[in-house]
Amino acid sequence: AGNAALYFDPYNIENIKDVIDKVISNHELQEDLIQKGFKRYKMFNWMKTVELTQKEIARVAQEI
Repeated sequence: AGNAALYFDPYNIENIKDVIDKVISNHELQEDLIQKGFKRYKMFNWMKTVELTQKEIARVAQEI
């Protein structure tokens, strides 16, 4: 998620609550995360995934 998300300790309920409260109460932060999310999602596409997968399969096949 890079900088398009806020992170929290999944074992710390208070920390999870604080992060959720921060996002819910801050509309500017919400908009910022949305815009960063749109930019981040453009970094990924199916063709890039296919190319990387094919390269990895070829690499592993050579080791066999």
